Amino acid sequence: MVQRIEEELLLLARKRQASQWPGYRNIHEFHNGAYEADYISPWSKSAHNLESGIVILGQDWASEDFLQGPFNEAVARFGYDPKLPTNINLSRLLNDHLQLRFSDTWATNLFPFVKSGGMSAQIPAADYRRAAVEFLMPALKIAKPKHVICLGAGVRRHFGSVAGLGKMPPMDIAISKPLELDGVLVHTVAHTGALGTNNRGKQRVEEDWKHLADRVL
Repeated sequence: MVQRIEEELLLLARKRQASQWPGYRNIHEFHNGAYEADYISPWSKSAHNLESGIVILGQDWASEDFLQGPFNEAVARFGYDPKLPTNINLSRLLNDHLQLRFSDTWATNLFPFVKSGGMSAQIPAADYRRAAVEFLMPALKIAKPKHVICLGAGVRRHFGSVAGLGKMPPMDIAISKPLELDGVLVHTVAHTGALGTNNRGKQRVEEDWKHLADRVL
């Protein structure tokens, strides 16, 4: 079963690798393809446990300015930079509240291509929705996870618009009330980066993950 799922997900990865969307670049175009991976998102290099039933859903993987910089061996090896606050916080929250390592989950991103500019550059909502339709929704249909954890309001908003979950409610409501999509529980938490954590408040983030654990475990 797992092998069949992996084979079908690989076809989506191949589709991403062969695609060229106007205004974006593909991952293999940087540092002689060292960051490339046979996944929809290189994030899955370190987190591709399809049997966990838990998907960690980020917004987008990387930007052109970031990937054009000096070669980052950690990013090439792990599919992410373990030193970034976003990843440090995510790993700690998973461990403290769900007793899971990042590698115990399946992590992917809503938008699988490389955006122009810096890491905080914006991507049009229409492009997020197109990516969700072409890559994320088919992947979820293949893997059939039990839980999707959206990192941040933006992920929940774009994913929800494609999945038919309705408009993004206020963050308090989105976090407190997971929604069901064809048997999958869709959860929302604040983005684990510094901005998302500070906007939500560190204590509230801890409480949110405690309640998330009650629903997931």
